[in-house]
Amino acid sequence: MAQRINPFVLAALRGWVGMVVLSFFAFWQIRKVPRPKWRDMGLLALVGSMGITLAYLTYLIGLKNSTATNAAIITAALPAVTNALLIVGWKVKPSRLEVVGIGTSFLGLLFVFTQGSITELLRFRMSYGELVLCGNVLVSALFSILGQKAMKRFSPLVVTFYASFWGTLFLTPFGVWNVSRVNWNIGWSGWLLILYMGGVITGLANLFNLYGIKLIGSGRAAIYGNMSPVFGILLSGVILGEHLAWYHWVGFTLVMTGVVCGVSQTNLIHKPQTKAKTSKL
Repeated sequence: MAQRINPFVLAALRGWVGMVVLSFFAFWQIRKVPRPKWRDMGLLALVGSMGITLAYLTYLIGLKNSTATNAAIITAALPAVTNALLIVGWKVKPSRLEVVGIGTSFLGLLFVFTQGSITELLRFRMSYGELVLCGNVLVSALFSILGQKAMKRFSPLVVTFYASFWGTLFLTPFGVWNVSRVNWNIGWSGWLLILYMGGVITGLANLFNLYGIKLIGSGRAAIYGNMSPVFGILLSGVILGEHLAWYHWVGFTLVMTGVVCGVSQTNLIHKPQTKAKTSKL
């Protein structure tokens, strides 16, 4: 889809479709829970800009200049990046095994980028699309961490609704500016895909994601994001017909090994209602 329609317009369209879906939930429930005041909008706008504006733009631009397979494997670094930010920003001390897990995940990504070649590794230069996708992982990790901070004051529905509103609002000028470049001859299947991306991925998936983060913390929730590359790699071969080379599988195996190492220890994971000292994120 990113190849058929301008990414800025696509991001804005899916954002507003997601807002429509969230509005159905918000209309019945948001009046029954504490709502943010104007002084809280800065944090919610920041969450929205990370999780909606920058996340959508970087992913669509990166996907347009890379392959779905590489995009899926790059996004597998999200748990490692999220926990690395918790280590640096929140002074959480990792175990040796967690450090090994983070390093192994990044080694897997590097293996894919260089196609398993030592020669390519020595002269490796990251392409524009893959660099943008790495930026997408960074802003997605910040979205999870900042979203959990916001949910200390508000419910996941409130945070999702207002973050989606601000994030989509920031996207709209980009979409309007680029609307003349859109090929509107995308057919009914294209419009159904936009509805799916907006209603399910933008609306429901973000809501469920924040609910999960509130329950188990951003560190552990990010680990589950590695289910995305599993399906992404399989579907890119089945639907898009992309060739899965041997280095894709080796890189993916290294990434998943890093995930197993990362979840085998729990000191980076929020444990509600425990007496032990654990990270709040």
